[in-house]
Amino acid sequence: MEGVGWYWENSGDKKLSGDWDFSKMTQNNCRTHPVGQKQPNELGLYDMSGNVWEWCKDNWTKRTNVLPKDGTPLTSGGDSRCRALRGGAWDSDSSSCTSAYRSYSAPDFRGSSYGFRVVLSGLPSA
Repeated sequence: MEGVGWYWENSGDKKLSGDWDFSKMTQNNCRTHPVGQKQPNELGLYDMSGNVWEWCKDNWTKRTNVLPKDGTPLTSGGDSRCRALRGGAWDSDSSSCTSAYRSYSAPDFRGSSYGFRVVLSGLPSA
């Protein structure tokens, strides 16, 4: 994780360790970082682990077996009051900074650890 993502232990001025502690993060100036300072993942994508939680179009559900098998977003079903989040953030534990880890929030929530990635589809590949 250290090489590809920003999380609470490595997002500040010096490396932290021990139990998650917001006061330690504040004193250490933990924060988001510009894209591309870490190595890309195996697909060549930067900052898909950590830095900011990425909003997904999916309605929230705990039950992963109801998610569409073709990768389309879950927009019918689930809890439409909440949206799925993926990837973890600068203030997260490293174990939640994976594409497989799922969290959720109300779609009108804003914070320094939330963001999104614009994905273009249907474009011809180079």
